Amino acid sequence: MAKVAKNIKRLRNARGLSQEQLAAELHISRQAVSHWENDRTQPDIDMLEKLAEILDAPIEEIIYGEKRQTTLEPDKKKPLNTAAIILAIFGSLFVAVGLIFIFVTYWKSFPVPVKTVFAFVPILAGQFCAAFVYKKKLELVPWREGAAVLWCAGIVATVAMINSIYDIHFGYENCLMIDGFLFLPAIFLFGAAVPLAAYYYAVIHWGLYQYSNTSNLLILILTAVLFAVGLIYLYIHRKEKEEPMFKFSLWASTVGALALIGISSVICTNITPTATALACTAALLVLYKNDKDYSVPFKGLSLLGIVGGCFYSLAPLYSEYFNYDYSYIEKHYGLWVVIMAAITAVCIYFGRKNIKDNIYRKISVSVLCAWAIIEFAIPYLISENNEWLRFVILGIYWLFTVIISINQIIGGVRHGDFIEMNSGLLLILLNIGYLIFTANLGMLLNGFVLIALGGILLALNFSLAKSVKAIAEKEKGDEKDA
Repeated sequence: MAKVAKNIKRLRNARGLSQEQLAAELHISRQAVSHWENDRTQPDIDMLEKLAEILDAPIEEIIYGEKRQTTLEPDKKKPLNTAAIILAIFGSLFVAVGLIFIFVTYWKSFPVPVKTVFAFVPILAGQFCAAFVYKKKLELVPWREGAAVLWCAGIVATVAMINSIYDIHFGYENCLMIDGFLFLPAIFLFGAAVPLAAYYYAVIHWGLYQYSNTSNLLILILTAVLFAVGLIYLYIHRKEKEEPMFKFSLWASTVGALALIGISSVICTNITPTATALACTAALLVLYKNDKDYSVPFKGLSLLGIVGGCFYSLAPLYSEYFNYDYSYIEKHYGLWVVIMAAITAVCIYFGRKNIKDNIYRKISVSVLCAWAIIEFAIPYLISENNEWLRFVILGIYWLFTVIISINQIIGGVRHGDFIEMNSGLLLILLNIGYLIFTANLGMLLNGFVLIALGGILLALNFSLAKSVKAIAEKEKGDEKDA
């Protein structure tokens, strides 16, 4: 009865309900709903009737799936719930920005006392809407996210106007940080994901700006701690892993963390962030569980990191590493290496189950970690008369590139994953293309070589695609027989 499990989950998501909210309406535990959706148990007939009422769907649809279309008109209900969330967020934002524009237009003509009163109108209006939604519509995601956006927009407008009225000159970055702190109640009270992304931006922008002015490492540590406060949201809502807004918050958290780590590696150590990118890629690679799940950031960003990080290593290996001004190695460089090693080790520890039985992932993680170590060590190995070292490092790089590319291609074929397979092909293509253009063969010869190379890769890709399709059809046939 796997269909029942999938149908309950689909209908629940379409209604914008979490497992906890559905369980509350049914007066059962969240674990019971989880067991239904994971096909461990099945609801009885009484529960099916209640589910049909709450999910606004006939029992037949819960058991057998969506009804087939009997007319040529497309099903208009399916995208409405997703559109409702998007429209609620953007609609609330547009209304808030429009009100701000109206205030700004007539702002200079008001006396200071009137300006002060008006300055608090946006935040009060936002809180009024938030209070209404909290009491009446909290269980509905579009209302919840929309109210949180209005609240946060009111905060931004009020802080900006107070700063302007009294000519405080507090600075954009400091005002932004105040806004970020005031976003926290909306984030945790409403469980809203959109303000969480705004909070991350405020923290990262403030922290990196302050560090660039002071070079005080404590500022960077404080920024990391403030960023971690936002991660508490993920911990609180960890049981809602399949919810769209949780996945959005996971994307925002991951991208924000990578941005903070990447930019910090540049301003803290004054080096190219290649080694950091490779270490982060290895960390991401062990965190994803489902080989075909691109709705969470771990696999998509890890594949991007494999291609980008490895290829980005290529150009410096040919020239930059052997023309360095060695004074760039600052006192924080060693500390940064330790921090990145610790982050990678923690991720590998928590993701060890995901790579235990996956040889392709083991190989990719091992290669990425090894190359990250070499990248970090290169500045300490360089001297003025070691041309031989350049060839050694280049040889290691090409060996690693071939290994990880072939590993991605084979893993993609075995998993029926075209994106994984093509990431390996793309990495090979980028590296060979770079070699061709640096070999000074001339435009015409370069063109013929690239056409031939492209033809070979397309033929290989077509052959692999046929193999993947055959494997998928065989697996589908085996499932039907079972």
